[in-house]
Amino acid sequence: AERAEIARNLLVDRIGPTPQLAAIEAAYWTSFPPETQARHAAALAKGGTNAIVVGSNMDAGRSTTEILVAAPDRPGLFADLCGALSAAGANIVAAHLYASGENRVLDVFEVQDSRGQPLGSDHPHALERLIADLRAAAAGGEGVKKPNKAPAPSRRHAAFIISPTVLIDRTASATSTVIEVSGRDRQGLLYDIARELVDANLSIRSAHVGAYGERVHDVFYVEPVNGGVMPADMDETLSKRLEEILRSNSPTAPRIPAHTLARAPASFDR
Repeated sequence: AERAEIARNLLVDRIGPTPQLAAIEAAYWTSFPPETQARHAAALAKGGTNAIVVGSNMDAGRSTTEILVAAPDRPGLFADLCGALSAAGANIVAAHLYASGENRVLDVFEVQDSRGQPLGSDHPHALERLIADLRAAAAGGEGVKKPNKAPAPSRRHAAFIISPTVLIDRTASATSTVIEVSGRDRQGLLYDIARELVDANLSIRSAHVGAYGERVHDVFYVEPVNGGVMPADMDETLSKRLEEILRSNSPTAPRIPAHTLARAPASFDR
């Protein structure tokens, strides 16, 4: 809390009052450098009184495009945003979700295109379409796009096994149940996980997502939609369902190319 307050005051000293970030949770202030926080504040201020604000910023140094979405919170919001990103072909490298007061949330995504470059760097219109799709996803309704089925892993990706893990921790947070999942990354995985949590009547209060090579590690802070604490008798069923999602579309054993051994010519000395 002390580090968060120091970071908050540093930003105020740098750019003046930031009412758009006044009520955001403490974790935000220790997750981004001051220049990024200043950019977020400017994007939110530019959005004015709009209920939904979507902004983007390309970072050539990190080879990512940052997508910022500020919107009223609702069940399924994070899943719908992830679905719109995946439907557009975006590879979600990192994602953070923060409660920002008055039943609003701030979602920050770092995305790449299929070549590992900042999304929209070669096709600006694709980024414009994505921003429109994210606004529609934040608003909800029938226009929300969903990702296509992920392709099967390539031979290179299937050369080794990444075992999925699911951990449910009730002691790490005073108000939420913490769910950690780890496994092989694939297109649409974050959407599938978030949708499963929604289907289990859980509200994602905060999330921190990162991809490390072929492995993804996601942490979700969840609460029942109707409030209270997630019932302990949900743990086993939810863990199995999440493991199934992590295993889906993953090889069960390394694919080893079947090499045909060339037959040596018979020796004439026999």
